[in-house]
Amino acid sequence: MKTMTLDELRNLPPLTPEQIFTIENAKVVPDEDCPIQTEEELKQFKPWYELHSKKIGRVAYSKGEVAGQKDAVLFED
Repeated sequence: MKTMTLDELRNLPPLTPEQIFTIENAKVVPDEDCPIQTEEELKQFKPWYELHSKKIGRVAYSKGEVAGQKDAVLFED
């Protein structure tokens, strides 16, 4: 693995059509750290705000913004 700066990334050649095809058609490869989960197991997951809304309220972000940025909106429950 190589660490690269943003300038180094910008100077890379564009992806070839073959590379784009490979990325877009990649298959999930489950392993012991990330096994495939059943529908029943997936139903057990809850949104973070449902589990913690009584303590600090629910935070909603638009456009994938991160905490502390201007588009964060706090909803008190």
